[in-house]
Amino acid sequence: MHVAIITARAGSKSIIDKNVFTVGGRPMVAYPIQAALDAVKIDRVFISTDGDSIAKVGSEMGCEIIWRPEELCGDHVNMVR
Repeated sequence: MHVAIITARAGSKSIIDKNVFTVGGRPMVAYPIQAALDAVKIDRVFISTDGDSIAKVGSEMGCEIIWRPEELCGDHVNMVR
């Protein structure tokens, strides 16, 4: 089984709510989600987030939500943790 994990935290500093900012009529986070859903070899798509609006987009598109704990939501947390 192959999975895609998309990381999208809510706490953006430079552009507030950039992951749900509308670009081309869709929230920005919708583009990597759609790419993962369209990928032939991906069986399941997860989105790791701490944001309700990001989770809503992911859920509506068919992603499974992984809720990030607060200690993994800071500016200096990398994807490896």
